[in-house]
Amino acid sequence: FTLDRASGVRMIAYDMTGREVAKLGSGEYGPGYHQIRFDAAGLASGLLIVQLEVEGAQIARQRVILIK
Repeated sequence: FTLDRASGVRMIAYDMTGREVAKLGSGEYGPGYHQIRFDAAGLASGLLIVQLEVEGAQIARQRVILIK
């Protein structure tokens, strides 16, 4: 993800029932391009919703297929 200014960020993965299955990252991030590594070792294959929340901005959601 890319930020145009420093912001508080939370990235969380949910299963299709809306249950939180992983916290991928949270904290203050500076402006620029950032990557968050997702270790899905403890999760089963299936469809996930990854949600990115940026403080003072919008919330973005993306469907992700986890194949093991």
